[in-house]
Amino acid sequence: EREAVSAKSQWRKVHAALGEAAEMIALDKVDRLSVFEEYIGSLEEKEEQAKQAEREAARRADRKKRDAFRALLRRRYDEGLIPLAARWRDVAAELEAAEEHGLAAGQPGSTPQELFDDFMEQARETYSGHRRLLRGVSGAPPVTAATTADEFAAAIASAADAGSEVASLPRASLAAYVAELKEKAREEAAEMERSIRKQQRSAIEAFQGALRGLMGATLTSATTWQEVAAVRGGGFGEA
Repeated sequence: EREAVSAKSQWRKVHAALGEAAEMIALDKVDRLSVFEEYIGSLEEKEEQAKQAEREAARRADRKKRDAFRALLRRRYDEGLIPLAARWRDVAAELEAAEEHGLAAGQPGSTPQELFDDFMEQARETYSGHRRLLRGVSGAPPVTAATTADEFAAAIASAADAGSEVASLPRASLAAYVAELKEKAREEAAEMERSIRKQQRSAIEAFQGALRGLMGATLTSATTWQEVAAVRGGGFGEA
């Protein structure tokens, strides 16, 4: 019967199943086979259409999973929970605990780490343009170690030449800019400290050289300051 025929049915078995059915006997052998092949072709087409619909539905479902994970990244980035300089290893543990990560990990497209890397690359490109805008604001508030992103946002919004484009920058970009300025200040302070220490070492070494030149072999670990001052004639001052 028709209900028993599928796209994989063979004419030999179908012919045997139909037996002496009137509909089949009414046709000659060539027409019977032609009708069978035409019917099987229509079944194959419907089957392929169904499979295509299933594949398309699966692709849409997988895309929604990826989009949900991207939305999670966006929320956490905007909330300052994912810094601009973050790498996957820095945030993997927290992201893996989210439902969106599990769904994205179970689909055949881009992995959660690949989605993260793509998101951060785009975020850094976007921030590059925002940084140029912020650098162009004259009278921008100074950033100290205690400055928060919210404080900087409020100050930059009230700056004289801060147009609407600057005032509407996302908090994530402002936080990244503040973090960048803080890091720059830390590096400059560390470089200043290294320079001071180097100058101090040079002064100490120069003084030690002067003492050795002045006292020669008489300068030992047991030499007192008074003995040095006596040789110098008191020129070094009192200790």
